Amino acid sequence: MILPQAVQRIIPALGNQLVYMLKMSSLVSVTGMQGLTRKASELVVTEYRPLEIHSVLVLEYLVLILIVSAGVRWLERRMRADERD
Repeated sequence: MILPQAVQRIIPALGNQLVYMLKMSSLVSVTGMQGLTRKASELVVTEYRPLEIHSVLVLEYLVLILIVSAGVRWLERRMRADERD
């Protein structure tokens, strides 16, 4: 698969924008992460354990961001490998 050089150069910027959008969408309630945040807040009110509840929520966000970042890195490596061939 051969893509124009401009597309290959823009992939890192698009990946960064995707990660940024994913982080911000959880705050702006665009994705299903808003539901997790609301549930965590409700649990804090009923269980009185904010540190544990919010720690789990942060770990969920971290795993999601790491998965997206790994996908972008994989795509960048694949594009570089296609460029060499």
